[in-house]
Amino acid sequence: MHSITLNKNLSRIGNFVQAYMSLFIFGAYLLSVFVPQIGIYFTKTDLVDIHTEAGGFALNVPMISLSIILFNAVLCIKMNELKKVNTYLPIIFLALSANFLMALAYMLFIRHFFGSVLSVEILQHVIIAIAILSAVPIAGTASAWTQSVKGNVSITLGMILLSTIMCPFYTPIIFKIFSGFTNSVFSEKLLNLTANGNTNIFLMLVIFAPVLFGLITYAVINKKLLKKLCPLIKVTNQTCLLVLCYSNASVVLPDKILGNPNIYDLSVTFTFATIFTFLTFMVGWVLSRLIHLTVRDEMSLMFSEGLKNIGAAMVLASFGFPEYKNVTLFIIFFALTQQLVASYVKPFELFLLEKKHKRQLAAYCNKGTGASLE
Repeated sequence: MHSITLNKNLSRIGNFVQAYMSLFIFGAYLLSVFVPQIGIYFTKTDLVDIHTEAGGFALNVPMISLSIILFNAVLCIKMNELKKVNTYLPIIFLALSANFLMALAYMLFIRHFFGSVLSVEILQHVIIAIAILSAVPIAGTASAWTQSVKGNVSITLGMILLSTIMCPFYTPIIFKIFSGFTNSVFSEKLLNLTANGNTNIFLMLVIFAPVLFGLITYAVINKKLLKKLCPLIKVTNQTCLLVLCYSNASVVLPDKILGNPNIYDLSVTFTFATIFTFLTFMVGWVLSRLIHLTVRDEMSLMFSEGLKNIGAAMVLASFGFPEYKNVTLFIIFFALTQQLVASYVKPFELFLLEKKHKRQLAAYCNKGTGASLE
């Protein structure tokens, strides 16, 4: 009885946090501005040292939090939805490709039309931030958003798993492509990162390995027990994400907001990050219309394209570009706006689904045929 009550309470907490995630993330950012000491300690303190022949690095709290998020994200997948993923593989690959092409086009647009207006430094930082966000996996929360609007969860699950598993392999390629559009100093840093053995270890150990172990655990664990644990897993993931956001923001925001605020940097970074957020959701909507997908599939693509794994982006930015605070700042703004946009996309998609049902019902009544109602 106590375990049932606890699960219900955890489920309510998880649903509440998800519904107001943008406010919780904003709260984490606000805390990082005024009480950054704990976050800085989390980020600067090495908990585990990793050494191999290819190189080595140290794991800190944000990195471990990210690994927990990725491990847990696999555990609460629905097998009946996962079995359908093969059916949607062409759509999934097309959507992941469209995600990268949109990011590349947006970067080229900024570079061409604003290259002579923006400072060299801020332009390079924006390009690097876009590269990171186009390289990280789809956020695990995309499946919850898709499910909340009765979208096609199979497509979302496929995009989450495929993007996460492939991340260590395509991230270096994306960085190499983007390095061709930065100046010599930043290009060299991007190329060095792709050729750095530490980076490969980081991607495999912090991103790929947790997903692999999650899949193995999912295969062997008792499914009834796992179902009972899902509310706890969801709340744990939300806590880890907020800790991760707070920790990384603690290194950046106090200086940017209180220490030596640069209104130009803040306004430019916020503007481009916000536009990029809208574009990520828009690419899912445009793609679904171009290839004539159903409303349910459209819902899935919009959330899958729009919701990036912010934890991975922040950790990758702090790991590869710790000295470029505007890169993390761009990701911070993106993290905040993506949750806000998702909350507005939900009622829009529900409206489209209701409208479709009304059309189907009208066709069914008028023609007297067995028209299917989704």
